[in-house]
Amino acid sequence: MKKVSALKLALSAAAFAVMLAFPRVVSDSARAGLAFCAEILIPSLFVYMVLSDMLAGAAAFFPRAAFPYAVMIAGMICGSPSGADSVRRIYENGGISKKQAECLIAVSGSASASFTVGFAGGAVLGSVRAGVLMLIFKAAVSFAVWAVISRVSLSAEERKFSVRVCGGGANLAGSVKRAASAVTNICACVVFFTVAADLVTPLCANNEYARLALRGALEFSGALGECRALPAGARYVAACALIGWQGACVHLQVSVAAGEKLSLKPYFAVKAAETCAMTALGLLTKGLAV
Repeated sequence: MKKVSALKLALSAAAFAVMLAFPRVVSDSARAGLAFCAEILIPSLFVYMVLSDMLAGAAAFFPRAAFPYAVMIAGMICGSPSGADSVRRIYENGGISKKQAECLIAVSGSASASFTVGFAGGAVLGSVRAGVLMLIFKAAVSFAVWAVISRVSLSAEERKFSVRVCGGGANLAGSVKRAASAVTNICACVVFFTVAADLVTPLCANNEYARLALRGALEFSGALGECRALPAGARYVAACALIGWQGACVHLQVSVAAGEKLSLKPYFAVKAAETCAMTALGLLTKGLAV
């Protein structure tokens, strides 16, 4: 425990020193991160997160067999970490078990549909069709992964999802307040990781693919923007991989939304599988999207 604390202290001190040494990069990157949040992230997330919050309050009204798919579809429409936030609150209100919640969080994290189609497809790839393809692939992969993880991790009785009545999500005013708080946290994460990525990616300045991989590991929305510099086919495959992985910035958001009581081990295992599957699908279908 002491070694972990010492390591955290050393990393924090090193990061602080680097930021002090490059104040112009930090301020420019923070400004760019804030602009991205205002222009892209908040318009594509806030309203959908309000709806996601209300969905959590109405969870008990879904048919048992449809409930997991409703959570996954809501996550795809609303975007990360709204799915994890909804699942956590349903769990905390006694609607589902801990194991059920961990499995659902693992498959509920996605870039929002508007972000995937509008930004990744339309703005980055210059093709709404490519964005729609990525959205369809992500849904198919999530459903396939759920079919596997639910049978491996849950008993036949647990897979029935007898969701009990959950309170605290159906009130519009409360949903707006919680969504505003969640979006603020997301934007804070995006700004921080944008700064971090801009500080470390110059280490890979001579290799655009290594630079993209490093940025994508940290903050995937900025990495998606950098895909524009790649050839058309490589740009599409890279975008597919990034949509699958999403980056440390989103993982931190999901961790905060999931709370301390739920394990993210299934989530990271699923993210690794989704990244591989999305990359493979990108390679197989780049002729359709380019």
